[in-house]
This record gives sequence, structure tokens and C-alpha cells, in this order.
Amino acid sequence: FKVLLFILRNPNGASDEKQISACTGLTESDVKDCIDYWKQNNVIFDDGEKNEEEAKKASANAKVAPVFSYEEQKEEKPYFYKSQVEKIKVIQELMTKDLTQHYTIEELAGRFELSQTSLKNCFKAVYGSSINRYMQTYRMNAATTLLLRERDKSVAEIAGIVGYDSPSKFAAVFKKMIGVTPLDYRKNFQKYDNGGVE
Repeated sequence: FKVLLFILRNPNGASDEKQISACTGLTESDVKDCIDYWKQNNVIFDDGEKNEEEAKKASANAKVAPVFSYEEQKEEKPYFYKSQVEKIKVIQELMTKDLTQHYTIEELAGRFELSQTSLKNCFKAVYGSSINRYMQTYRMNAATTLLLRERDKSVAEIAGIVGYDSPSKFAAVFKKMIGVTPLDYRKNFQKYDNGGVE
């Protein structure tokens, strides 16, 4: 849909796939496929005429993932192909399956054949935050569970399980996000488990 809107607003540059790719964050291949589809379904006309009902119908047939509604798209909200959203979900599963593993944006983009811009924007649209912020929050939530369930494990061990090589860095991030240190968190819940008596 980003391609469609770009073409409708810039009819004179509609055939420049590189320009559209740069402005929309999509790969040139995706842009070409999208343009071909719109033309085949008479959504893009030579004079740049816009037919909202046809555009809406064609976007569904083109398997564009409705991350936002069509009305919101008028305000230039991002749309993504279903294939992109599916890749983002696989990426999320990959990153959360083993928290000891760390992946760079460049590595993930190359592995899943997405531009880095599309990867970051689509992930944020699907999960509500950047990849780094999402993983930091996910790791801290996992840590809170482990601190209570795995009481035989030290804070340093739990830090390693959720992907932190440095226990001090883990403790600093934990306190910033949860409000207390990992040890205090564990002690506070130990107190409640003992009926309010430490």
C-alpha cells in the first residue's frame, strides 16, 4: 500500500523502482511485484487516478497485511506484506527461543531477505517496540520468573541464562526496568511465600 500511495501521489516518478524503494523502505523486487500487481488489476491508471474501493480490494488480494486500517493509511500509517509480517514472527520466535544468542539487525535482515529499514519498521508495527527494547523487556520478564522458580540458581547464573555475560550489567538493567535489584526482588517474594515473615 505504501507503493500504491507513493505512485498515486507521484505519478511522474511511478516507474522509478529505485526511488520508490528508497522512499518506502521496501526492496526493489517487492516494489516491482507490487507495481505489476496493481497494474494487472487496474488499480493504477495512466493518469494517476485513485479509486479507493478498488485499491482496498486489491490490497487484500495482494496479501498486504492490515497492520493498520485503510482509513488510518490515509494518514500514512505503515502497511506491510503478509510475507513480511510472517518473517517478523519467525524472527521473534528465533530471538526468544534461546536468550543466550544475540543477533544483529544486519544479520537478521540478511538471513530473512528483508531490508534493515523494513525489518525494524515492521517489527515495531507488529510488537509495539523496537527489537532491542522488545528483547530487553523479554529478557527481564524471563529473569523475574527464573528468580522465583529457580531459587537454587545464583543471580549470575540467571543473568547468563537470559543472555547477559555481565551480572553487574544485568543487575543494573533489571533495577532500571523492574525497580529493585534481582536479589531484592527474590527476597521480597520469598517474604510473601513465607506468609509475610522473612
